[in-house]
Amino acid sequence: MKILVTGGAGFIGSAVVRLAIAQGHQVVNLDALTYAACLDNVASVADHPNYAFEQVDIRDRAGLDTVFAKHTPDAVMHPPAAVPYRPVPRCPVGTSWHVGFYQGHSGRLRYRNTLAQPSPRPYLPPHPRGHL
Repeated sequence: MKILVTGGAGFIGSAVVRLAIAQGHQVVNLDALTYAACLDNVASVADHPNYAFEQVDIRDRAGLDTVFAKHTPDAVMHPPAAVPYRPVPRCPVGTSWHVGFYQGHSGRLRYRNTLAQPSPRPYLPPHPRGHL
């Protein structure tokens, strides 16, 4: 499965990226590389053939269109972020926008936001051990 991970250079996102690569998935790491991001977090997988990095802000619609056209992911993982001093688009409205955007790129695309409430939209099912 090809998984696009938002914030994949951050603390939580990089753990998701490394785990997904270790489990044999293809991963597209989408990160704007702001204050909390560090590519050293994914250095261990940076040269892996199943890994790709794209420096794009999730609020950049044109950038997201380009990434989706180039990589055509099967699933999107949108891990939480701890940002105490500035707003990020991970609220219900932002999540709803992202789900609609991702669904517009592929009717079969699955989306997972660990902060989202249960919904009739197609989310990735939880992994048996709590991963991916």
